[in-house]
Amino acid sequence: MSPNRKLNERNVNALRLELSVQRSLHQLTYDGLAALSGVSRRALIAIETGESRGSLETWMKICRALECDFSTFVEMSEDVRDVTVPSLVPDTMLKPFDVSTL
Repeated sequence: MSPNRKLNERNVNALRLELSVQRSLHQLTYDGLAALSGVSRRALIAIETGESRGSLETWMKICRALECDFSTFVEMSEDVRDVTVPSLVPDTMLKPFDVSTL
């Protein structure tokens, strides 16, 4: 992402999704990530669910806890295209989740 490009809702949604993906890949609960990052469990949930965008300081703490730098995290989020979101419904009812439509 160029330094002059403002984060729009689509970018923020991609970051939120990447947070969810990375938390899952690291097999971390909200409590686990909160303990590693120093960011409250409630703040993490608010960011991941879209209730909050989170401050740059908060994102930096999250990235350190996930052992990646913020620029890499942003680049990973920009690479997100079609993602299937797991749910409790049968596989036949799952539909791909396209972040580009956000």
